[in-house]
Amino acid sequence: MPSRLVPSIDLASSRDESVVAALMASSCAFVTGHGVADSLRSDLTELSRAFFDLPFQEKARVRWPGDGYWRGWQPLFDAPSGEGDDSQPLERYEFHLAPGSDSSDEGLLRRSAEFGFWPSRPEGFRLVWARYHAALARLASAIVTSIAKVLDLPEDEWPDWCEKQFANLVVNNYLAQVDPPPSGQIRQRPHTDIGGLTILWADDAPGGLEVRMPGVPGWTAVEFPPDAFLIQAGDLLARWTNQMIRPNIHRVVNPPPEVAACSRRMSIVYFHYPKLETVVTPAPSCVSAERPAGVSIDAGAHLLSAVAEPGARYREFEDTTSGT
Repeated sequence: MPSRLVPSIDLASSRDESVVAALMASSCAFVTGHGVADSLRSDLTELSRAFFDLPFQEKARVRWPGDGYWRGWQPLFDAPSGEGDDSQPLERYEFHLAPGSDSSDEGLLRRSAEFGFWPSRPEGFRLVWARYHAALARLASAIVTSIAKVLDLPEDEWPDWCEKQFANLVVNNYLAQVDPPPSGQIRQRPHTDIGGLTILWADDAPGGLEVRMPGVPGWTAVEFPPDAFLIQAGDLLARWTNQMIRPNIHRVVNPPPEVAACSRRMSIVYFHYPKLETVVTPAPSCVSAERPAGVSIDAGAHLLSAVAEPGARYREFEDTTSGT
């Protein structure tokens, strides 16, 4: 099914209502006119590829130790990382930037200094990652503000979702499938993301993202327009809006067998959350007799539960793996 079904919004010329209407109708949308320089994304992609091409033992110096929030290098093809049976060969690197308003290079280097998983090479890796994180934080804040205005979400809660937000910046490196995958196994099983918003870019390598959208049968293949990000609603935004915006179900499929051996794929994902101390409660403006309030959820506990049992987020959607 073609990705033309995914709505596209030009943030530079569209009203707030357009963004919210698209997410309410489809749970995901492309956005352009977002103000993030293409050169910054290219720099991040090139440096990340160079990092992933380093020897295993060198990358292992910044490997996630398996406790606390995800961070650093995570070779998911290696069973001790926790998801070895749930994905095709995949490695990722993950970083979260300390909150702050100083986005100068000096400020970003200062804010990123406490992150203890920086590789010694490639040169320039840390600053580019911090620049990209800061740029996507601004974009996430702008989109959340649009949603909050239109849906009349409590204004005193906006800062926890914007300037105090928590976020993980992740680059996924899906390895080429030199050997055929086991029967029924795909690159990522159907799931929703656990945070507020996901802001995604991916290259055009075969074996990519597919999404489900409310009211649309089957899976929709996602093909990125030039200079576009895909915005996907996550669990916590759905909870805050009392399911007026529903979380987007998505998966990553295998490449066709004839090109699988040269199907390396990279994606850049910004996982946005409110401040992790936030207890996300359905906004009164989104509650009615026809739409009773769902239960509140602790943002930090919700994230840690996903870290502790990474396969749980897939099980709810197991019946959608091959559905149409």
